[in-house]
Amino acid sequence: MIEKPKDSRELEKNLLGMMFIDREVAKRIVTLCKDVDFYYGTHRNIFNHAKALIEEGKYFDLTILCEKMDWQDSSVVAEIQGLGITDNLFEEYYKRLKEVSVQRRIKGAEYNFDQIAELLKELDITFTSDISVLDRDKVKNYVEDKAENIYSPGWPDFSEHYKLSKGQLTIVAGIPSHGKSSFLDNLAINMVFNHKWKIMFFSPENLPVEKHAFKIMRMIDFADKERGLDWIENNLKFLAPHPDKRTLRNILYSVKDVDLFILDPWNELESARPKTMTETEYIGECLKLIKAHAVMNNMHIIIAAHPTKLTKQENGSYPIPTPYDISGSANWYNKADICFAVYRQHSSGILDNKTEIYIQKVRFHPENGKIGKVKFRYTNYKFEELL
Repeated sequence: MIEKPKDSRELEKNLLGMMFIDREVAKRIVTLCKDVDFYYGTHRNIFNHAKALIEEGKYFDLTILCEKMDWQDSSVVAEIQGLGITDNLFEEYYKRLKEVSVQRRIKGAEYNFDQIAELLKELDITFTSDISVLDRDKVKNYVEDKAENIYSPGWPDFSEHYKLSKGQLTIVAGIPSHGKSSFLDNLAINMVFNHKWKIMFFSPENLPVEKHAFKIMRMIDFADKERGLDWIENNLKFLAPHPDKRTLRNILYSVKDVDLFILDPWNELESARPKTMTETEYIGECLKLIKAHAVMNNMHIIIAAHPTKLTKQENGSYPIPTPYDISGSANWYNKADICFAVYRQHSSGILDNKTEIYIQKVRFHPENGKIGKVKFRYTNYKFEELL
C-alpha cells in the first residue's frame, strides 16, 4: 500500500508531483488549485512557474521547469518529480489540500463573515462522472463472435494463441540472447503489412536507431534500399531519449499517434521509485499507468523484460521464464492482458535456431487467443512456424 502524506508539507509535494505525470494532469492541477492553497513558499513558487508554462501552451519535465525557475530550489523540484507516479489519489489529495487551505485562511479572516462564506464555497468540490454509455451493438458482436478490435499477428498457428487488441498490455519474458527482440521486430513488421499499423519502439539495446532500422530492413530484405528506407520512415518511429530522461513519464509523453508501442527491455528505464514505495507497489503503479495510456490513446503496448537470475539446469539450459520471474513481483502477470515467453532450446549447451513461444496468460479468451506453445525456426533473420 502506498504511504499517504503525513502532513501538509508532504501533501503539497505529492500533489505537485502529479503534475509531472502528463500534460492533462498538470492542466487539471493548475486549473483547480490556487497559489494560496500552498502554504510553503517553495511549493507556491513551483506551482506558479508550472502554471505559467501551462498557460503558455508548454509542458515541462524536470529540466524545463528548473530552467524556468532559474534553477532555484532545483533539488526540491527533483524530489517532487519523483513522487509523481500515479494520479489515482488526485481527488483525495486535492480535497485534503483544499480543506487545509480553507481552514488556514478562515483563521486569518477572523470575523469577516462575507470572506468566510466565500472561502467555504471552495469546499463545494464535485467531480464529473465517468460512467460509460453501453454500446449495445458491440455487445452483440461479442455474443456472435464478431468482436472488433482483434488483430492477427500473421503467423497462422501463433494467431490461434495470440491476437492483439488496442487498449491492452502484453508482457514478454525473455532470457537475454533468446531472440525476444528479433521476434518482436518480426511481429511489428507483420502488423504493418497486415493491418497498416504504425509502430513505435523504445529499444535502447538496439541503439543507435540506424542500427535498429538496418536490422529491420534486413528482415524484410528490400531489393530497393531507398524503398526500404521510405517504408521505415512511413511506418516506424524510434525513441532515443538521453539516458537521463529515460523515465516512464518522459517515455509515455512521447508515445502518441501509433497503434503499437514496444518497450524493450524494461530494465533500461530509469527508476523513479519514491522512498515511501516498495518495488512491488512501484511496478504495480507503473503498469496501471501504462495500461491507462494504452486505453486512452487506443494503442497496444508490449513490454519485454528480462527475468531475474535463473538457475541453469544440468544440460546447461535455463528453465522457461514466466512473468513471475521478472523483478518486481507478480504484478507483471496480474496487470497484463496477455503474457508470453520467448525461449530457445540448447543443444549441448549451445543455442540453436529453434524458438518456442509459450503463451502463459490470455485474459480475454478465446477472442485474444489461448494458452499453449508455438514452435518457430529462426532463418535469415525471420521467424517461420514449425508445424
